[in-house]
Amino acid sequence: MKIPNLSVFSKPWVMLTLALILGGVATVMTISYLKTKEQQMEAEIKSKAGVTVQVVVPAYDLPKGARISFDNMMIREIPAEIVSSLNITGDSFSSYVGQELGYNVESGVPLLRPMLRFAGSKEFSDTIPESLRALTIRVDEINSISGMLRPGDRIDIFVKMKSQDKREGSAGDIDFVFPIMLNTPVKATGQMVEHEDKVEPGENSESMYSTATLEVTPRDAQRLILAQAEGKITAVLRNSEDYLDVNLGPMTAAQLMMPAPDPTDQTAANIPATVRFILGGFSGTGVPKTIRVLYADNSSLIPISGAGAKEPVNEPAAKQKENTGFNLQELIKEQRK
Repeated sequence: MKIPNLSVFSKPWVMLTLALILGGVATVMTISYLKTKEQQMEAEIKSKAGVTVQVVVPAYDLPKGARISFDNMMIREIPAEIVSSLNITGDSFSSYVGQELGYNVESGVPLLRPMLRFAGSKEFSDTIPESLRALTIRVDEINSISGMLRPGDRIDIFVKMKSQDKREGSAGDIDFVFPIMLNTPVKATGQMVEHEDKVEPGENSESMYSTATLEVTPRDAQRLILAQAEGKITAVLRNSEDYLDVNLGPMTAAQLMMPAPDPTDQTAANIPATVRFILGGFSGTGVPKTIRVLYADNSSLIPISGAGAKEPVNEPAAKQKENTGFNLQELIKEQRK
């Protein structure tokens, strides 16, 4: 048998030609494959281009803290492939109505859930109504109603102070108690801001607080700060449905011995149903020349003579207006005369 002559493949030009042919075939196959994949991807994109999802967007620029509603939001359709689980869709928008924005948002930008400030993440300062202030005061077991005070309760605040008795033959100071704030809301006790209905008063450590935060006006904040510095304050718990104000003037220890007024006494029909606090200068004999009677809504000067008291002499209208209600500064000023 004759052996084939393979010397022809050993020639360089033959091997080069064969390599070029094989390289060309590989190139054609690669290009064909890439074109096929490109066509498949284009077809997939084109098929998804027609699918959109309705998402919620602001109708106009909104600031931080604004509440979202059907009035300031609108629906916008965007491609489905760019929608994530953070988007708020038109179908679920009703469950987010009323929530506050935690950031400034621009008109037309899709609204995302992290942009909202949920009730649980609200800052304490955001719960304070406009024009009001939150003031924290120190309390103890007695003036916090033995730990039963809770956020949301309403209290009356009384202050006990001393004033020097300038009468001849008198020694020591006069103690008097009067209300400075009525129907005051309690915002927090200690670090507890919300009322826990399931916890009985005194049953957990939260009842052992040493501070209470009150919701007050700036003017009341001044009065309360002064009262803490000059006297001792006591909180008196009131019914949450009781919004009636009471007219109470200052009371001294001497008035504890005074009998309660007889409601059947017709002679007292025209006397204001308030506690009176009587001030006045004294002569060397200890007999007052005049006394000042402070009611919750009026102030009168009553001259005193040996024959007895005369009719009250009302002050001018402008002076009465100035003395309307109990004035702590006036009381101290009168006591020091």
